[in-house]
Amino acid sequence: MGLQYTNFFEEEDYESSDTQIIVCAECSCHLCLSSLVISDSFSSISGQAYFVDKLINISADKEIEETQMRTGLYWVKKIRCHQCMNVLGWSYVKSASSRESYKVGKFVIEDAYIRFIDNNSSTKNLIELTKQNYRRRLSSNSTLVEEDEFKFGDLKCLNRLRLQNVKELENESDADVLVDY
Repeated sequence: MGLQYTNFFEEEDYESSDTQIIVCAECSCHLCLSSLVISDSFSSISGQAYFVDKLINISADKEIEETQMRTGLYWVKKIRCHQCMNVLGWSYVKSASSRESYKVGKFVIEDAYIRFIDNNSSTKNLIELTKQNYRRRLSSNSTLVEEDEFKFGDLKCLNRLRLQNVKELENESDADVLVDY
């Protein structure tokens, strides 16, 4: 079967560092963002579950099951991670009660089959990580000499960077860090 093409949310959806990424516990495929969780007070046979508005990278079983739940009778389809085919939860196809019809077209993912990971992909976080790495490299008070040897055509070149008083550089403004994005 091989790996399936993996979808991701729009880049701006990942911008908030408060938003966590919900991934498949088995293969770490992106499924949802924590900002799309409607309720975390759902339950399933395996324990806690999340009611979510939108999922990506899933496959729904063709078979529709009639299931009696705490809040009424529903027709549901099992949903699976489209990479590893691990069962994640279910999607609501139909509700017997009009009061519960808001669930139709939405999903429940079970906590036992997912993981929440921190979102480090926001531009702000990436810039902070870059600054930290830059400052970590320059954390000594001594002179720093970096040499980089490279080829340019047939020429062998040596690039030498010499920094003195590195501690002073560490305290300068954020303009020291060049981030290209």
